[in-house]
Amino acid sequence: MIRRSGFRSAILALFGAQGFGFVISFIQVPILTRALSPEGFGVYAFCNLLILLLTTVIAYASNNTAILAFRRHAASPLRRSLVFWNQFGAQLAIAIGASIPLAVAIALLPELRQEAASYALLIPFALANAVYCPWIFSALERFRTLSRFGIATRLLGLALVAAFVRDRADIWLAVASIVLPNIAIAFLFVLLMWRENILVPVAPARWRWRRVLAHDVFIAMSSLVVVVQGNAALLVARFTLDGHDYGLLAFADRFRFIAQMVVGTLGLVLFSRYCSARLASWEKGARIGRLSAAALVGSGGALALLVALFAPWIVALLGGRHFAEALVPTLWMTAAMPLIGLNYYLTYFVLNVFGMARAQLVGLLALSLGAVMLMHLPALRTPVAVAALVVAVECVRALIACAIIRRAGHAMLAPGMALRPRTA
Repeated sequence: MIRRSGFRSAILALFGAQGFGFVISFIQVPILTRALSPEGFGVYAFCNLLILLLTTVIAYASNNTAILAFRRHAASPLRRSLVFWNQFGAQLAIAIGASIPLAVAIALLPELRQEAASYALLIPFALANAVYCPWIFSALERFRTLSRFGIATRLLGLALVAAFVRDRADIWLAVASIVLPNIAIAFLFVLLMWRENILVPVAPARWRWRRVLAHDVFIAMSSLVVVVQGNAALLVARFTLDGHDYGLLAFADRFRFIAQMVVGTLGLVLFSRYCSARLASWEKGARIGRLSAAALVGSGGALALLVALFAPWIVALLGGRHFAEALVPTLWMTAAMPLIGLNYYLTYFVLNVFGMARAQLVGLLALSLGAVMLMHLPALRTPVAVAALVVAVECVRALIACAIIRRAGHAMLAPGMALRPRTA
């Protein structure tokens, strides 16, 4: 039986889980910073960044196409199951394909080979992430279940960190505290699908995963490039900054990462509601679009203000004396938070849904390449300079998205409605 959550209960469940996650972070991060030192924390954070990239590429546009298709066929067990199995086949193929270059990079790059035990754990993470498909809970509006899975993951991760991470040599155990809970959640996901008869078995010969790959290639690549663009400077900084400075930058970026999580959680709920409204009528979809834009930008701005006001105390509490120099980069990162909300809306509610992913892909590839080239300038080889570049990239990304949307004739704050009357 398929059970759905109400809108208010969905918001409360997901943000309750986020609030619980923040409490866990306030306990876990000080343990990691004091045990691992800035250099070790930098390795841990870079593994988190690679995990974000893996999660994005394996999801393969599911937050846009699969949710909408599953909702459209929710009344038919066979059709909704076909949507799931097609998506799962694509995710599994990508997870296997992504594991190969990752293994090669670990073997060949000295910066990764020094901590090979930590980075090698990302391969089983990729395979488990192909099995766990959280988008299906969004399609079913089972947000309480999604939040329970998130809470369980964080609790298990905290328990592993508190029990085993003691010093710099335990970096691989810190990374395992991310990987092992996700493997456990993948098994729980399979068990839940089986127990509640949400899906019916479909023979692999009937899976159309290649069609999914071909149909969603530009949306998927655009989603990946969005993540790469937002983190291009941080990716390159791992190879241009020394270990200590990268650790300071990674610590400052944790606050931007929190903003991404908050915006992403709110966006998940709003996008699911937007899909329902859009299927009902363009006008209802446009109304939800306007409300979504305000909510996403407002949430990012509120979080930025909160962090900026209490930044000195937050840095001292979470990082201790070894991370005191991370204060200025942290303040720079807060400037990116409202832009994260705006760019989430422009990308997922407008550009991807209305077939402008290809134009966005070109623009973001150029933006990412420009950020990477700038990172080679000597003046940008400090944590403060890299943080400022991250903010600048978010600004330019918003300008590119607005230009694409206006050129296509769409109203940015009312997706689906024409910006100007069309002429014959």
